[in-house]
Amino acid sequence: MNQLAVDRNATVGSMVEASSPDTVLVDEVLKDAITHLTELRQATLETAKLFRTGHEQQAKDLYLQVVTGLDLLVATLDCIWKVLDLKSDAVLGGMKPLSLLVEEFNSHLNTIVTAQQKKDWVFLSDLLEYELADHLNCWDKVINNLAKH
Repeated sequence: MNQLAVDRNATVGSMVEASSPDTVLVDEVLKDAITHLTELRQATLETAKLFRTGHEQQAKDLYLQVVTGLDLLVATLDCIWKVLDLKSDAVLGGMKPLSLLVEEFNSHLNTIVTAQQKKDWVFLSDLLEYELADHLNCWDKVINNLAKH
């Protein structure tokens, strides 16, 4: 994940929050969110690989970018929900209700933070690869479904 992509999404999220529900703008934000999710998922998997192969400093550096990317993703999703006036019980494309996806996402993040605090890099790698990356796939489906409508 490059810094340019992270900065671009921060700007796009700000644009959505400050604008009216303009479909062209929402479509662009959704497209950027899909790109951001792809980069974030790749960075998550690369971070796990670096931790597993003993490249701890590189892994920590990339992990910080992943955390920043997650913050931007959450902010962007929040803006999208507000602009589209989505309710927490909304179910998109046969997925779970948004409230449940958010709850599961927060649970994964809490477990990841605990592993990080304990400096359990093997467990953190597992969480990044098998939990977070899979959960990002769910968000990808939700955003793709929104982009189709």
